[in-house]
Amino acid sequence: MKQKLLATFLTVAALGMLLAAANTASAGILVGDVFVNSYDGWTDPGTGPASGSPDRNWGILLSEDKCLSESSDGRVTTSATAGSGLVKSFNLVNSTYAVPGSFNYHLKARLSTYDNDGFGLIFGYQDENNYFRIAFRQQANGNLGYPAGTSIQKVVGGVVTQLATSTAFTPAFTNVPFDVDVSVNNGSYAVSVDGTAIPALSGTETGSSLLTTYNAYGVHSWYQRIQDLTPLPNDLRYRGTEVRSVTISDGNDVTVGTHTFSGGLPAQWKALLMTNSAGSQGLSPSNTTAAAGMRGNFRLDFRNGTIQDDTNGFLNATATTPNIDFIGPSVIVDDTNSGAWADYEVKVRMGTADNDGIGLLVRASTDLSGNATAFYRINFDNEVIGTGTTRNPRGMSIQKYAGGVWSELFRDDQTTPVYFVYTPGTPFDVKATVQGTAIAVQVTQGVNVYNYPIVYDITNPILTGSVGFTNWGCGTQGAGVVFTRYGGVAGTPLVVEVPEPSTFALLGMGLVGLVAWGWRRNRRVD
Repeated sequence: MKQKLLATFLTVAALGMLLAAANTASAGILVGDVFVNSYDGWTDPGTGPASGSPDRNWGILLSEDKCLSESSDGRVTTSATAGSGLVKSFNLVNSTYAVPGSFNYHLKARLSTYDNDGFGLIFGYQDENNYFRIAFRQQANGNLGYPAGTSIQKVVGGVVTQLATSTAFTPAFTNVPFDVDVSVNNGSYAVSVDGTAIPALSGTETGSSLLTTYNAYGVHSWYQRIQDLTPLPNDLRYRGTEVRSVTISDGNDVTVGTHTFSGGLPAQWKALLMTNSAGSQGLSPSNTTAAAGMRGNFRLDFRNGTIQDDTNGFLNATATTPNIDFIGPSVIVDDTNSGAWADYEVKVRMGTADNDGIGLLVRASTDLSGNATAFYRINFDNEVIGTGTTRNPRGMSIQKYAGGVWSELFRDDQTTPVYFVYTPGTPFDVKATVQGTAIAVQVTQGVNVYNYPIVYDITNPILTGSVGFTNWGCGTQGAGVVFTRYGGVAGTPLVVEVPEPSTFALLGMGLVGLVAWGWRRNRRVD
């Protein structure tokens, strides 16, 4: 009898799956491949970092400023003498726009920073051992690295020479943008900031032909990531160097080309701010590391085709909703129609070198200020849940947030997980499908495939909304969360529409989940 019943279940399930497959054959792409591998000719020379220093993390921020960012707190070299400027930064270079004839041109940029160390522009770039550099620093003299204010260095044969310094302009480290213009005219150079010339920084090239032969340009970042939070304002971000735009123009100041960076994002995104059961978003008190990380620094690393966040932002779950309302930085796709997306499939590869929470958001929405109004979170964790109420569950779990109320839809066995528990440093592929009131999750890693039981939310279900990524406590530099193409295949869409399934399809999928659940349960008993 049991065998006949099982056979009947499987037959109906197979029919349902066939119907579902037929329905999805004409599905449309809601979000295409968001993991691009290049932007407008910008390249990373890849020198360094210094021993023990975090590696460069250049990328375009997905939300808020949507600019080029570098916030690794790393560098290639430091210096033994305070304020000497005899250091090597992380460089990002370009030669997309040809420098006008006779090497008479302007290199302009809009810059800002959340840290007080070194950053700026590169011009006359030949290679990593030969170029000119203008540097900005807010931190007072007496510290190793660049001098306070504005300075110019020349690198020839790998040897750094300090050419000039000035305190006429000192950048704010509260992310206030400023405009810099480096004017080059066949070997001579001049600098102005916010339209005001800084005569002390003008000069003429000697001992090399960098400004009369080489037309590459770029940006640099040294030791940039907010660290000392005490003197900073309430509106914190765990970031460093920000480059809003870079422009090349000729000697008459006629624009040749502009890099806007935000134009490098193949999809539009926005931050989603979670609120726990106690009404907190983790942003206050402000002068804490956790508060600085809660807004995230999700960025598109166009060098490697990934989206990353390494802020370590987190707020523990509360006793009101134990092990459920843990929150962290998140972003969602900000498409005009995303609020109406209903039935769809999300496919992505994810991983982290940390052992905390990494996850997906589906059917997510916010108010106009970015505060979450609803979402399902599919979360993965490596570390054990422990005996308290604060941590997220180990393995895969699904939480729901709607109208300020948190609940849990699924949690793997915490004593002996039945399904998948990720290994830090090893990526895995996730396919999540939302159809009607059903949520189906599949994880693939190598030859291993884990099909979770389908979860049904029949009590006030969330039926529409966007998709996104989330992080909970993964974030020492170089060990944050990383998302990339499902299966590692370029061109793979992130989100594909799935038409609402027929009654038979739903029944079939439900029975597959029922049979799988029963089989796994029996297997565990054995």
